Amino acid sequence: MSASKQANAFCREVLASGEVFMIEHERDGVMTFHLAGDQHARPAWSSRNRVIRMLEGPLAGSGRVVTRLSWHDFVSSILRDAATEGVLIGLNWSGPRARGYNLHPSDVLSRVEAQRRDPNRDACETTPSPELEQGGPPDQRLAG
Repeated sequence: MSASKQANAFCREVLASGEVFMIEHERDGVMTFHLAGDQHARPAWSSRNRVIRMLEGPLAGSGRVVTRLSWHDFVSSILRDAATEGVLIGLNWSGPRARGYNLHPSDVLSRVEAQRRDPNRDACETTPSPELEQGGPPDQRLAG
């Protein structure tokens, strides 16, 4: 599935379930990965199965666990902190190299809200915003 389809699935599935899944390190908290170009991203998935596939594959590592957040908690904590720190949010990274769209936190929120307003429109059907990156593989883990 293409990165844009994964991003669209993120928006639709998060709206349907009200949940977001992330990877935490049991000691360091939510994981942040180094991307090319000196950028960093915190990946988030719209289902537990999606994140487990990544933990069983390209993002496997000791001490890594799945954490579930409500959409409200994700917005008020993860998106807020990522915006303050200049960290992108990776949407439904997938595949053998853990690739996908990495968006500015405010763009994640606006795309999910656009999907809420118009469920028949794909949230990523427009031209990607300037901060849109197709990242991966994450080559370095940073402390949460």
